[in-house]
Amino acid sequence: MDSPSQTQEQEIIDTLRTTLAPEIETLRPTQNPNKIQARKRIAKDLMAMVKKVRASARDSSVSARSRSSHARREDTEDTEERDEETEEVDELLDDDDDGNLQRRSPEEDEQHDPNHVNLAELDGAERRQFVLTKRAQLALSHFGKPPLTLEDVPGIVRWMHDNANVARVSREDLGFERLIRGYSSHTQPEWIHLFAGWGDKPLSWRNICRQSEDLDGKDDRTRIYHRQELLIREDQRRTERSFVDSVLNQIEVIKFAADWNSKGSGRGGRTWKKAYYEWAFAKRNPAGFQGLNNRERQAKLETVAFRGHFMSFKRGYERPVTARNNLLAHYRLFGSSVLMDPIWDVSVPRTPNFTDLLARISGIPPSNDEDDTPTRLDALRAQNDSVLLGIVYKLGGDVVHDYVRDFLANNY
Repeated sequence: MDSPSQTQEQEIIDTLRTTLAPEIETLRPTQNPNKIQARKRIAKDLMAMVKKVRASARDSSVSARSRSSHARREDTEDTEERDEETEEVDELLDDDDDGNLQRRSPEEDEQHDPNHVNLAELDGAERRQFVLTKRAQLALSHFGKPPLTLEDVPGIVRWMHDNANVARVSREDLGFERLIRGYSSHTQPEWIHLFAGWGDKPLSWRNICRQSEDLDGKDDRTRIYHRQELLIREDQRRTERSFVDSVLNQIEVIKFAADWNSKGSGRGGRTWKKAYYEWAFAKRNPAGFQGLNNRERQAKLETVAFRGHFMSFKRGYERPVTARNNLLAHYRLFGSSVLMDPIWDVSVPRTPNFTDLLARISGIPPSNDEDDTPTRLDALRAQNDSVLLGIVYKLGGDVVHDYVRDFLANNY
């Protein structure tokens, strides 16, 4: 006769297999190498989860009676992230018949769905893998749904003012739905009518466009330095970011990230970045380094008077690098719809493991055929471009419209 711990182990494993196996089946048999790799990755993750649960179930009676002080400290440190991930999974598992997300109590979950996963049985790594798998599949489920309509757009444009307190999980999931569904294309007169009476066209927008275009013709180092300075100034200037502010800022971030990665990644990248930081800091503080050669400049940067200031200057580049790289990857996959939606503004905080989530979604590019040419995302790009250009023409005028149009035409 099986012991209680063996019975518990089998119940947990059966639940995981029953609940999660369909995730693999959603990637139907195919010769497409991208989908094959995605299928293997998901299968590997799920099997790893089952193995870990088996091991933890065997030790459950011991761990229930005795938990080390180190484990208790880890529980305290992980509480906030775990609560967010628990809410995330509960929302994903609690879809009602209409496809809307609604929360239920754990007791109701068990009565309603015998396959409900008890997150208390999963450790932190297992929980993260479960969340990432479910969220990626939720995002991909929106392919084939009709594009967003003209009437949906004003609410999206107003998002930064109306929805600042929306939970990060819901915010991102909604954003992925918009990216994948895309937007219905309309003519410029329709956009003009839709946004009639919407605000002024600040001179600062035109100035940013012209400054950015001037920088495009400079050498790499000068371009990177002045674009960073431009981003800093704009962040300090704004007390509230409008839709056009967000579009222009995202374009500058994408341009910066593309340049920074082309120089700072790969062979010789660390050496280049070290030399760049020293040069850029001296350029920011010319009075302290005037007339010094490279060796003298390096020596001065190591002095007590300059060391702290130099490290703070470096952090100004290093701190936003993940958010900037995520935006660049996002734009390369989805195109102009990323600029269209203020949810993806780099100033908006992201959920834990967002980079991994984006990588999972990017690794399964839905296509119209087995050759993956063209992808459904490619088919959406032209109409999404038209939507964005129509809005910025109305809200920003000719200069902003032409600047955004030229950016979209370049291959970043």
